[in-house]
Parts: sequence; structure tokens; C-alpha cells
Amino acid sequence: FLERGDNTARLLTAHQEDLMPGADAGAVPDPFEWSVLLRSLSAFEVYRKVYRSVITPVKVAEMLILRDIGVWSHYVGDGSQPQHVTQHHAGWDAYPDPMTYPPPGQPPEVKTIHNYFEGPFVKANVSLAAVRKAMTPYAPCGCAIEPRVSSYLEATFAQLKPLYERVASGEFKNATPKGVDLTLARVAAGASELRNEIEDA
Repeated sequence: FLERGDNTARLLTAHQEDLMPGADAGAVPDPFEWSVLLRSLSAFEVYRKVYRSVITPVKVAEMLILRDIGVWSHYVGDGSQPQHVTQHHAGWDAYPDPMTYPPPGQPPEVKTIHNYFEGPFVKANVSLAAVRKAMTPYAPCGCAIEPRVSSYLEATFAQLKPLYERVASGEFKNATPKGVDLTLARVAAGASELRNEIEDA
């Protein structure tokens, strides 16, 4: 994904003269050039569905940036879930998953703590307002994205054992404060990391 985002940034930089203030006032000087660019990024049809109008550089840049942030958000969010950074996504050795699936009141597709933790449990116990409140302040990295992401994933991995300890002690089954707090902290970590990476970009 980093290569895709970098490629988009390079293509937009190469056309930056068309992205200056006022450049969006009318039709693109060379609509064929921008339609070729959209097609090369498999984005032409999406552009037509979203904007339904003449191709302009500013709208192309906006759509490509939002598209890449959407994909980026998915991966950064996945990186906040301890089970996504290990092969032990459903328990191991001293930390077997003791829950019965599906838990009472949950749909049959909830088959492991993995499904339950990042789906129904978050939905039932973590609010957007709580996530906003739990987010850390922006802290510029002053570094390349690779060490930032590595540190983020290492911090997530450090929560794997505490996650399974809480599963084993019934903190998730009973939605206790300890279970909710760990979940909120991980969701807020993902939101904070995404915000930081976007700001640093």
C-alpha cells in the first residue's frame, strides 16, 4: 500500500501546475491527459460515478487522496488489533479461547474471539465520543513512515497477552471495565496513529 500511495503522490506532483489555486475554474487544459491518468490508476469509472461532471485536476486529486486514505485507514485500523499482528489469532497454548460461539444473542458468523472482539464487542461497548476522548494528542514523528509503523505494530503486539488474559478471565464475555478499557485503548490507538500518519504525510 505504501508504494501505491507514493505512486499517487508522484503522479500528482508531476501535474502540480494544474493543481494550483484557480486551476479548477474550468475544464482541464488537456482532459485526455487526466482521463489517461485516471485509467492508469483504475479510477476512471469511479471518478465518473462520484463527480458525474467534466474532469478537473482538483477533483481528480481529491478523489485519489480520499481513495488512498480510505485504504490506508483499513490497514492502520487492522494494525491496532493485537490478533492481526500474530499467527495466534484465536488463542494458543496457555491462552486458549474459552468462550462459546456464538455468544448469546450474537449471529452465527461470530465464531472466534477475533470476530467477537473487533465486531460485536466494539459495536456494543465503544462509542465514537469515547474514542475521540481517548485519542492521544498529535505527536510529529520527524522520521520515515517505516519506523513509525514498526513502533505502532510493536505496541499492538504487546497487548496480545493482556487481551487473551482478559478473555480467559471473562472480561469480554461479561463486558467488564477491564475488557472495555483495553478495547477502547486499541481503537483509540488506531485512530491516533491514522491521524498522525496523515499529518506527517
